[in-house]
Order: sequence, then structure tokens, then C-alpha cells
Amino acid sequence: MDPTDLVRDSADLALNGPKLTSGILSVEHAASILASIPLCPPTPHHLGLRLVDAVVSCTQFNSEDLAKFWRKRSRWAVLEFAEETISSQRKHDKVPVDTLVRIGHCNYGGTMDRCDIPEAVIIKSGRVGEDLRREMSPGDNVVLRVLPDASSGPDGQSLPQVFQSPIECTVVVTMPLIIRPCLKLAFEEIIKALPNLTQPKVRVDRCGSRIVYNRQLQAFSTITSFAGIGGTESRSNS
Repeated sequence: MDPTDLVRDSADLALNGPKLTSGILSVEHAASILASIPLCPPTPHHLGLRLVDAVVSCTQFNSEDLAKFWRKRSRWAVLEFAEETISSQRKHDKVPVDTLVRIGHCNYGGTMDRCDIPEAVIIKSGRVGEDLRREMSPGDNVVLRVLPDASSGPDGQSLPQVFQSPIECTVVVTMPLIIRPCLKLAFEEIIKALPNLTQPKVRVDRCGSRIVYNRQLQAFSTITSFAGIGGTESRSNS
């Protein structure tokens, strides 16, 4: 479904529900909830919009207009982020690995091991392209997968549970590639599972970035909070 159709079809959902100015969350808390939307698996458009509306109904705003402003801007940010992550997933599934490696969007076939950086792992000897340093910079988000081998079956059925699904990580260092799982629990499970694997081969793909998305949410929250505290009064006195 086209994202614009989703916006039009549910435009009045939150406005017809609970009063928007009554809630238990601050605007900052609401933004932090939206910032936690996962990259893998990608968030479907309609679920992202439903999350925004649910968060708005639980958030304390200083006026109805501020609630409408924050909801409208946040919905568009979530739609854009969801589309970026879905497009990244399609690219991983359809574009040949050799092409992704060549353009710097994939590190393929390296081995994973512990490193000295807290809560991070190092990827050694993977196939990389000349543009990797530019395309996978510190702070960027990537998806880590362990490649199935003959002992794990074609779909990796016998791999440890933590490796049976993609793991969202953040790039810490580009060369050599050092990444940190976004969830501490995922890192702990990786460390537990590594001794049971013999030099596990992995694939690391560049995915949708949270940097712009998080900055958008922060900007909307700052504008909303400032306007609620003194923006209107300041304008009337100027």
C-alpha cells in the first residue's frame, strides 16, 4: 500500500480517540519509544503509524495544536524510516552479493571474534569493496548474519538461536570492521555461542540509518517542548 494512502486513511484516528493533551509520557519519552523501532525485521508502514498514534494517546502535550504538530511530523518520519529499512531488506535479498561487496554495502565471508572494545565484535578477512570505508562509517547501522555451512544445514537450522535471525548492530570502527550489537542481550548471547562455532563466517550488510531519523524525532520534540513552554508568549511580546 502507498504510504500516502496510509496517512489519508488513518488521518483522524488519534484525533477521534482519547484527548490528546492527557497522558503519562513526556514528549521526550514518546520520541525515545519511536526511536526504538527495529531495523530488522523492518517495520511495516501500517504498524509504524499505529505505534505513533498509540504513543500520542499516552503523551502529555500542552495544547491540542502541539499534539497535532508532533503527531503529523512523527508519522512522516516513521514512514520515511520504515520505507528506507524495507528498501534495504529488498536490496539484501535481490542484489547479488558481489555487487553489494563492490559498492561497499556488504562485508562477506569474514570470521567473527571477540575484541577489546566493550560489547563489540570484530569481523576479520571478509570480502570488501573499495567504498566500504565511505559506506560503512562509525555510527552507521548494519545487519549481521551468520552464514550457514554444511554442518548447520542450508537454512542454518542448527545454528545457535541468536544467529538464526539477523542482528542489528552499529559500526564502531570501519577498518578493521568492528560492530556493536544494538541490544546488550544480543551481544551476551553471541559471546556465549561463539565457542561452539568453528570460525563462523558472517555477512554484514549496510541498512537504513537511524542518524537522520533520530535527529528528526529530536527536532520535533524540541520544537514541541519549546512552543509549549514559552513559544507563544515569546512571539506575542516580540
